Formats: sequence, C-alpha cells, structure tokens
Amino acid sequence: MFKAKIKSYYLKDFINIVSNVADEIKLNIQNNGWSVKVVDPAHVALLDVMLDKDAFVEYETDGMEIGIDVERFKKVAGSLKKDSDVDIEFRPKTNKLNIKNGNLTRRLTLLDTTNIADIKLPNIDFTGTAVLGIDEFKQGVTAASSISDVLTIEMTKDSFRITSNDDLEEIDLTVSDKTLFGLSVNGSCKTMYSTVYLSNFLKTVKTDVLTLKTGKDIPLMFELKTLNGFCNVNYLLAPRIESE
Repeated sequence: MFKAKIKSYYLKDFINIVSNVADEIKLNIQNNGWSVKVVDPAHVALLDVMLDKDAFVEYETDGMEIGIDVERFKKVAGSLKKDSDVDIEFRPKTNKLNIKNGNLTRRLTLLDTTNIADIKLPNIDFTGTAVLGIDEFKQGVTAASSISDVLTIEMTKDSFRITSNDDLEEIDLTVSDKTLFGLSVNGSCKTMYSTVYLSNFLKTVKTDVLTLKTGKDIPLMFELKTLNGFCNVNYLLAPRIESE
C-alpha cells in the first residue's frame, strides 16, 4: 500500500535528477521515504537518491518497491501545475500508479521490478575531500566542456583545481578560498572525468554547496542535499583513464 501527497515542484525535481542516469528505475517506497539506486547503461555513472518522507504533505505506506518508466513519469511531472499538490496512490489490482493533480488523473502502468538490477554503492578509499560552492565549480565544468569532452580535477592540501585543453586552448580554474569551504587531502588526487556526464548532472541539481571525493584514477563522488534539504544525492562518476 502506498498513498501520498507532495508538492509538484518536489516531484519534478526528484524525477529530473533520476532521469539524468536511467530510463527505468526500481523505486523503493520505505517508511522513511523514497529511495532509488541506479546505474546508467554505459556503467559510467551511479546514482543513489533518498527523498525524505518529510518532503511529502501526506505519506502512508507498508513498504514496497515498484518499477517506473522514468521518461513517461517525467512527462507526467512536466505537465503538473506549478506549486500545486499532487496525490499519488498505488493500485495493486491494476498495477498502476495514480497521479492526480487538480481534476486531472493519470494512471501509469508499472514495470516488472525483476528485470531491474539491484545496485550497491562500492566501497572506495578516497584520498581527497573538498566542500565547495557549486557556482564556481559549474563555471569550470562549463568552460572545460566548451573545448573538450574531458577535464582533470586535482586536489592538493592547499587547492582545488580544474584543467582541460585542446589543440588551441587551455582551461585552468583554481577554486577561490571564498567558495572552498573545506579541503582534506592525504594522498595523490588527480583524475580525468567526462565533461558530458558532469554537465548533465549539474543541470539537474539545485544546491549551493557540493562535497566531492576523489583520488588518483578513481571515481569521483558527489554528495549533496537538494529540494530544501529533503533529498540526499550521491553521484558516482567513473574516471577517464588514458590508454598507454
């Protein structure tokens, strides 16, 4: 059983984050909120999202999991009235999710969850952690993506740096002390990542501060809160390793 009421903007933002990674998800509806763990088809990015039940106006469940067609759900969310209440209810007899907004009800047929893999976050020994403002980080990613499909993130005990280049131009951004709120480095931290994946992820999250964890030729972990603090997001991006 599941029945809830949520503001339309929270539902839109939640599904936008998830749609960045996958077309199908297994949505775990728990007593403490919604949970999604998913990896993209290329196995480059992994997303772990938790939407707290306090984001909901009303929330009732016995605990369950359902399969969602993300693109179809995104279309439904995109049609919702701005700043309105959305009633969501699972109907087990029909295997449909009822989504009611004003006088309009849409019924989504759910997917078979047995065909959607269970995902676990890997254990990684990160050697560097930085807490920084998102705006300057976005500036570096945007600049790098304008000339290349990869960038390099480098952390030292004193700085957080983004670099990229092509045959005609080089990009070099060192995050300023004003927006670098925390930095801890206990080993080599210099790795290349895809500007395409970074740009797409940053477009979907609304936050002021990011926590980034990395090392030498290992994945990059983003940790952040969004949706007014009600949504915890962990995003893991595989490194781009240069061939010898």
